[in-house]
Formats: sequence, C-alpha cells, structure tokens
Amino acid sequence: MIVNAATLRAAQTGFQTLFQNAFDNVARRYQIVAMETRSQTSANDYKWLGQLPGIRKWVGDKVVHNLTAHGYYLPNEDFELTVGVDRNDIEDDQLGVYDPKFKMIGDAAGRHPDELVWQALVDGLTSGQGFDGVNFFSTAHPTDGVDPGNGTYANRPAVLGTGEVWFLMDDSRPVKPMIFQTRKPYTFVSMVDPQSPDVFMRRTFHYGVEARVAVGYGLPQLIYASREPLNATSYAAARLAMANLKRPDGSPLGIRPTTLVVGEGNFEAANVLLTNDRDVNGATNTWKGTAKLEVVEYLTGK
Repeated sequence: MIVNAATLRAAQTGFQTLFQNAFDNVARRYQIVAMETRSQTSANDYKWLGQLPGIRKWVGDKVVHNLTAHGYYLPNEDFELTVGVDRNDIEDDQLGVYDPKFKMIGDAAGRHPDELVWQALVDGLTSGQGFDGVNFFSTAHPTDGVDPGNGTYANRPAVLGTGEVWFLMDDSRPVKPMIFQTRKPYTFVSMVDPQSPDVFMRRTFHYGVEARVAVGYGLPQLIYASREPLNATSYAAARLAMANLKRPDGSPLGIRPTTLVVGEGNFEAANVLLTNDRDVNGATNTWKGTAKLEVVEYLTGK
C-alpha cells in the first residue's frame, strides 16, 4: 500500500472509530457521586461552595450572604495516552493488528474519570481537602465553612475503622459530593505528517487521546464515609449523623441518606442490610429498602 494522504486519512478514520466505539461502550460509575461541570478557563472558582443558608422570613432589610468567602479554585490538568504506528505496517496493510490497541485506548479514556473520582473520594479520608481546609471526611468541619470556633460537624465516625471503605450519601440534591470538571473532553488526536521528524527518523506515526479535566470536592454534608464493619449499628449511626446536620443558624439541613456505595468486599453485608426481611438475629429488618445499593468496582480493596 502506498502511504499518502488518502491512506493516512483512511487509517485515522478506522483508528478513531475503534477508539470512539470503545469509549462510548464504557459503563461509567462516577456520576453516582460526582456532578459534571464545564470549564472555560484554566481553573474554576466554586464560590458557592460552603454552608449555603436557608430561606428566611423577610423582616426589615434583606440579608446578603457573601458566597465569595468560600472560594475554592479547581485547576484543570492535562492527561494523555499516545501510541505509535509503524509506517511499514501501513505500507504492508497490517493495520488490523492495531485494532485491539485502539479499542483499549478508547476503553482507558472512558474509564479514566472513574479512576480519578473514586480515588479522590478515598483520598478524602486522609489527605484530600475541600473548600473548608480540612480533609473532605473529617470530624471537624466548620459548620459555617470557615471558623471551627463557631461549631463543627462530622461526616465520618470518630474512629474510622480499618476495613474496606463504604459511603452513605444523599443524592436528592441538585449538587453532589464530588466535582468532575471538564475543560477539554477526551479527544482522539494524531500526528500523521509524513514529513515529520518522527516519521523520517523512526518511521512512526502517532495517535492517542488528550483531555483537560479536574476532580475536586463538593459539599461534605452530602456524604458520610466509614471503614467500620458495615452492619445495622454502623449504618444507623451514619444515617443519624447525616440527618442531624444543621445550618449555622441551627435550622436543619434536611439531609436524607438515599444511596449506600460499597466495593465488592462490602457487597454481601450491604445486600443483607438493604434487602433481607430479617436481620442477623432473626428480627424484622427495619433497614430494608432504606437506601439504594451501588456496588463500585473501584472501591474494592480500598
């Protein structure tokens, strides 16, 4: 096969189709816990994060709440995956040997948001900090988002535990606990100029995927994390901790735990807790149907 503009276009079209089909077929799980936002610049400032006030009775002048006090900047980061195709393989019409590679690139790109989001969520137990300057899962979140001297709340138990992590969350709100921010979506790219130095010196054409995205932390009030054994006692404690959350003025936030998110290691315990008619002692299981169960493979062993 003669390598010219037409054959290179045909090769790129084939590679891109393989990539896109694999990308589109990935079952994405990060939307369970993350809201998706668009970015138009190098970073987004999530000024609205913090303890947003509730509606109040209008007496006298309106009270203007300063959202800029809770600025939280999330810079975009660059990601890529690039592979080379030997010019000889194009000349010899051997492009079929690359089909699995481009399918795997598309699959990897489709899974990448999940890898970022779930790892960041787990990191929130030990190092990942949100807008209020403490670990995303903490026993000392400032109630007003700024000063712990004005009161604190917890979205994890005092003793975290050592088992596989599980999360209880409220997904009934228009926002979610995590943020997945996109500046440039996952895009198939190529460098196929026959006169390029790589082709001249190494007879290699380059193809791959690029993206500019970021992952950050949203509202910690909407999620609770634990490594305690998942059972009726720990589940009830998590629900109560979330339901008891209040605004700085003392009014209830109205958190309603709706979704239990676990890895494979906690699946059996979670399934028993949420679907069995009887508990482990044979009594009526009062927790049956109290939350949706989501099993996320990225949490297994975490």
